[in-house]
Amino acid sequence: MNIFNNNKNNNKNWTSKTELMTDLDLSSDTIDQIIYDFGIRWPAEIRNGTKKGGFHNLETYYSNYLVAVITLKAKYITTNQDKDFIQKAKKGGILLNAVINSGDLKAAQDLCDLIMEKTEMQVEKMSEQNKQIDKEIERQQICCTIVNLNI
Repeated sequence: MNIFNNNKNNNKNWTSKTELMTDLDLSSDTIDQIIYDFGIRWPAEIRNGTKKGGFHNLETYYSNYLVAVITLKAKYITTNQDKDFIQKAKKGGILLNAVINSGDLKAAQDLCDLIMEKTEMQVEKMSEQNKQIDKEIERQQICCTIVNLNI
């Protein structure tokens, strides 16, 4: 009997962490962080939605529900990553140095106010996006519960 084929058949409704890493182009640490963050609020879903398998039980498998959660959070993470972050940081550093070297306290205060305003706007945006993700997770949870109850 080939244990590898047997494991594949047993895990046909489950997705391995390795597959998720490849499909979503995420690191193992990112997936672990998503699971950890989700597990704080929904520990039972994490316990019921993960299992070990594969050779010597070294592979982690996730239920379809957790795959949906990980995918949603991964999309959120990737859409919020700014690809020009380094370039913007350099420009910001140049601006900061120019204000510092000018010795103009009014310009320094204005720059500080601008940074605070932009940061507050980003916090509000991220908060709204988190609310949307939470709603989608709850919807997925309800759908999974209905399927599990065979309603």
